Amino acid sequence: MALIKKRELNSGKNVNRLYERDWDGLIKQLEDDDPVERRWAVRDLVKFPESVGPLCELLKREGDHLVQDLALDTLMQIGGSEAVSAMVPLLRSDDARLRNGVIEALQGMPEDVALVMNDLLTDEDSDVRIFAADILRILPHKNTVKWLCDALEKEEHPNVVGAIVDRLSEVGDEGCVPVLKSSIEKFQDNQYLSFAINTAIKMSS
Repeated sequence: MALIKKRELNSGKNVNRLYERDWDGLIKQLEDDDPVERRWAVRDLVKFPESVGPLCELLKREGDHLVQDLALDTLMQIGGSEAVSAMVPLLRSDDARLRNGVIEALQGMPEDVALVMNDLLTDEDSDVRIFAADILRILPHKNTVKWLCDALEKEEHPNVVGAIVDRLSEVGDEGCVPVLKSSIEKFQDNQYLSFAINTAIKMSS
């Protein structure tokens, strides 16, 4: 999800506003059949922190990619723990593009995401745990490596372990080596994981 540039909204023709730019008008505009109108609405809702819920509900049904990107960008700008809590359930969406957009948006909210990272890394759904590892891949937070190491120490699902080890090979440091070495024995029968863990050890040393 790239940050939206204003010129993308203005491409094609001038837009005559059909709705008032207050709360009621913008919420109504979110329901318009024309995606251009919805794009204007999600952009203008950045002025209303209470729009977190409506924007996330929109994302559940939205088919226009630019509307999706604008809504996620607006949620990032609003920020806060409420925005993160409302976005996290979207990681369970069947829409892969939306999931990837949410991951990218959450990566841009490190302090707010920190409040839910332990929950994401211990979620009962292994896919969500993988997405948590994806978020940590470029999350600019001081605890990123610690979260990954702590998760690896407890994780049993091979696919999740693979995702965590892959991230550690990119962001790990010498402090990760002990937990990586202990994982070799746990997954010694998995040739791929053994290779990946040994690679991560070399990259972290």
